[in-house]
Amino acid sequence: MLRSAKLRRRRATQRRPLGSQRIAAFGTLAVTTEALTVTLLTELLRRVNLSSTVPAGVKSVFEGAYAAELDHFRFTRAHWQPTTTTFWIPDAFFGGRATRST
Repeated sequence: MLRSAKLRRRRATQRRPLGSQRIAAFGTLAVTTEALTVTLLTELLRRVNLSSTVPAGVKSVFEGAYAAELDHFRFTRAHWQPTTTTFWIPDAFFGGRATRST
């Protein structure tokens, strides 16, 4: 019985590094996802601000979502490094050509 208790403790100890690797992998995925979300919302807000047809209430919702996602990104970035912070998003994702500000 003593031997099986030692064996269980050894197995539990051996599993800890795998658990921390999974946490690190999850953290990397989370911070990269937050970076992508902030990138998408930044472009969305740019396009919304160029349009006079978007109601002020809708703009406020997007601005609030952006602020929340930026906070999430800053928190996760303090603990993990994203795999990238550079994303290419085709204009078609937003429904067509982007209008440029002058």
